[in-house]
Amino acid sequence: MLIGQASHGLEAQRKLVEAMLDRRMDGLLLIAPFGRNEELEELGRAIPVVVLGRHGPAESFDTVASDDIAGSALIVEHLASLGHRRISFMGSTLSDNEPSMPQTVRALGYDLAMEHSGLGEWIDHIPGLWGSAGGVEAGKLIVQRPSSTRPTALHGGADVAALGAYTSLLEAGISVPEDISMVGYDNITVSGLPPIGLTTVDQSGVQMGRNAAELLISRIEGRSEAQHILVPPKLIVRKTTAAPPGE
Repeated sequence: MLIGQASHGLEAQRKLVEAMLDRRMDGLLLIAPFGRNEELEELGRAIPVVVLGRHGPAESFDTVASDDIAGSALIVEHLASLGHRRISFMGSTLSDNEPSMPQTVRALGYDLAMEHSGLGEWIDHIPGLWGSAGGVEAGKLIVQRPSSTRPTALHGGADVAALGAYTSLLEAGISVPEDISMVGYDNITVSGLPPIGLTTVDQSGVQMGRNAAELLISRIEGRSEAQHILVPPKLIVRKTTAAPPGE
């Protein structure tokens, strides 16, 4: 087993994949890879490939992902049940947001859930990048809005971005959840720390990893038909969600 980290963008990822191919690996498990689906299809025709975190369909590789449509619906339904109407989504403005990538699917899930809940007029995408710094900047955009037009709740897209926005709100004197409720996504370890207590969506990462490994082994053993697995997410309610002000 060879583990490599390509956290610095598409070019670093390509070099790492090439290095693994040079080492004659039997198969590749790619976790939320950058790039277009066409590149992944080409790679899948050359070597067994399973992609974790991105959605299907695909012809030459398998996928395992959290059901991000359902995850966003869990968030919107939870916030709407508390009485929220002005629920905003913190999107990712990466230039290569492929339809299969989680940031795209979660945004679609948010839109669909808002429409389904009768809140279509309140659909609001706050631009940013899914990282701590991007979350901080998105939080500043919220702070700059007049209090009458600010969201009363935020679907943070990802925990790291939600925590960045959380920081900006607190620094501006906006309380969470008294003024704005906040929900992340991914259930990273820090989100559960008692001083934070971020409400979030758990992707069942261990199950996803097990499914991906099993698919890769069966690919290496000769299976050629693509398989696509969606793992049901779970809403983890903690301290950052409450009824909107005045409710």
